[in-house]
Amino acid sequence: MNNRVLCVEDDPGTQVVLGGIIERAGWRPESALSATAAREVLASSPDIPVVLLDWMLPDGSGLDLCRELKTTSGASLYVILVTCAARRKTSNPVSTRAPTTIS
Repeated sequence: MNNRVLCVEDDPGTQVVLGGIIERAGWRPESALSATAAREVLASSPDIPVVLLDWMLPDGSGLDLCRELKTTSGASLYVILVTCAARRKTSNPVSTRAPTTIS
């Protein structure tokens, strides 16, 4: 079994933390800082079985990329969406709750 995980995260600090978690779990992390870079990595390494995908990327939505990957790769690729947003003080808070299912 291929033990590589593509970590798609635009924040370098978060990329390092997630990479360490992936390594400690016994997997080999690969990294991409954008949706475009993720597509390139997966095109050159289609045997990567797992993608850890940031919800918001500088060049697109992680959710849109997830849908694209599931359309092109189907059940052979596991995609885990991750979000991490800093709380800001605001007079009009916006819900950042993620949907429970992706279709």
